[in-house]
Amino acid sequence: MSNKRLLFIPVSSPEGIGEYMRSLLLAQSLKAELTDSLDIHFILNKHTSYAKDCPFEATLLEHSATKELDSVCDFIEQFKPDVVVFDCAGRAGHMKAAKKVGAKVIFISQHAKKRAKGLKLNRINLIDTHWVVQSDYCIEPLTW
Repeated sequence: MSNKRLLFIPVSSPEGIGEYMRSLLLAQSLKAELTDSLDIHFILNKHTSYAKDCPFEATLLEHSATKELDSVCDFIEQFKPDVVVFDCAGRAGHMKAAKKVGAKVIFISQHAKKRAKGLKLNRINLIDTHWVVQSDYCIEPLTW
């Protein structure tokens, strides 16, 4: 049986590291638990301090993946991941590309603005699982 392919696309800019660290910890935990049954790949902004030190295979872009629609879609089509994890990143076009190759899509948000992006009509049907990673007391509950 072939390995499952996971693609992590955290928002990445020279100013921050939180989304990358969350994705990295998740990837490392999955790899430790499932050892040789996963192929893990990251898409990162090459101008970040951590891009060259990523312990997994990584595609380095000129900007954050959110700003590079065609490059990311082309990579998704070529890599054919089973799961794509968008950590506060990604456009609807990226998610469409993931669904086109049969991938499950996970969207991670940590504040109301990002959560709202994941719930937009052009994305909600493309996302299989939406994880809100924030304590209830830090984020307003959803309302009608």
